Amino acid sequence: MRDARSAVWRQERVVDRLSIADLHWVIQVLRGWNDEHLHRFRIDGRCNGISVIGALHLGEDAKAVRLARFRFRPTESFLYGYDFRADWRIDIRVEKVMAAVPRPPHPVCLAGRETSPPDACGGGPQDFADRRRTATGWT
Repeated sequence: MRDARSAVWRQERVVDRLSIADLHWVIQVLRGWNDEHLHRFRIDGRCNGISVIGALHLGEDAKAVRLARFRFRPTESFLYGYDFRADWRIDIRVEKVMAAVPRPPHPVCLAGRETSPPDACGGGPQDFADRRRTATGWT
């Protein structure tokens, strides 16, 4: 998670047949978020996500865009943005591309650190860091 004072991260294993809409849900679940805000992926300089009438138009249907389309290589990264007012930005880095489909084939959280900010918690990374410091007594 970009700009979070303490490292908030998850290591996830997903298969490339997932759509970017599916990846959005994986990210939401692993962070305990409720999909209350707009989101987008920025991959290869293009925005991808769910378009909303009267708001963002992102072109293709995110449910039809499979991760396999991007042919990611190890160390490549892309950006997931969520709740544009709070400006949550998550850098997603490909660590490994496996030749065979893993068992089980569904998404798995392999590791992680720190609690994600609650959905709709307000002012973004700096506000979250300040609230956390206050709650734990760190100054």
